[in-house]
Amino acid sequence: MRFHLFVAGRAGDEFHDVAALRGALHGSLSPPSHHDDTAHWQRLHQVVQSLHDLVSDGRAQEAVQFAEQVVDVLAGAAHQVTGQWDELADLAQRALAAHATACRLARPDPYRLAGWLIRLQLTHPDGPEVRLAEYAEALGSAGLAYYRQGAESACRGLPTIRFGQPGRYDRHRAAVTKLVEQLAAHTGDPDLTVQILATDLSNAWQYLRIASVLEEAGRSEQALAWVERGLVAAKGTSAVPRLVDLAVDQCVRLGRLDRAVELRRTAFRARPGLDAFLRLRAVADHDKSWERERQRVLRWLRQPGEDELTRNTALVEILLWEGDRDAARRAAAERGCTPEIRARVDRFED
Repeated sequence: MRFHLFVAGRAGDEFHDVAALRGALHGSLSPPSHHDDTAHWQRLHQVVQSLHDLVSDGRAQEAVQFAEQVVDVLAGAAHQVTGQWDELADLAQRALAAHATACRLARPDPYRLAGWLIRLQLTHPDGPEVRLAEYAEALGSAGLAYYRQGAESACRGLPTIRFGQPGRYDRHRAAVTKLVEQLAAHTGDPDLTVQILATDLSNAWQYLRIASVLEEAGRSEQALAWVERGLVAAKGTSAVPRLVDLAVDQCVRLGRLDRAVELRRTAFRARPGLDAFLRLRAVADHDKSWERERQRVLRWLRQPGEDELTRNTALVEILLWEGDRDAARRAAAERGCTPEIRARVDRFED
């Protein structure tokens, strides 16, 4: 196929195929002696301008394939050449804009278009940026569905980063992530966001993000399920309190108060203290089970064990908060507590 180059509305040189265009690009970019030769850059700008001219001249069908060749070559050159990335990236973005306009007018095969857009983004994660809204009309419902299939397939191909594993980030993972996130933003589908977030479960924050997405979508059961998974994975880490907070919120929203109390009880036993005690009380009050739960807590705190000092410190602090100074004084004297809490007990004695 022969493509004619138009400059400012007049006929100019001819590019017989993409190989000739690629040769022109390498001739402009590779030899150091040519870096100051503005003629080479002018030629590249003319190529891109020719795309827009083809569209405005009513030749959108021709412009579609020509633009794809130009975009592929410019995007590839931008990745390989140092020192000229910005200008090449701008040219590639302008060429892609012409392509989007040509597709909207020419209506090429939507399946082929969807495939090309996906390949472009996976091959060149640094750009040009595909704005899916500009292709929505050309893709139509069938093309968009095919585009989604390709995006989801690429997402499924990513190995999941498990909790505690170091992140294995590379250009391909970044490209797939960007592809799926942009599609999710375009469609407003939370499932796509969850799908890409779930490929990286290396930390508790990811579980929180997934649960938050589902919570905003009104899918509390699924949000709770992800939080529960996060609690199992993140056990013993500093992220657990935040996960427990979110899990309790979901349980209360779903009317599962017994589970909310259980979560607060477990959290209290993991890190006994006044703050955890009050959080447990707030949930148990909703469940009308506070008196029973309080007695259970106090019995557990008085049990002997390796963490006896930690438990008794919490017990003394709780008794002080409840105003039972005599009981707090006896507990401190019998089993000890931290110096800070002991000082509070002594102040009452004075």
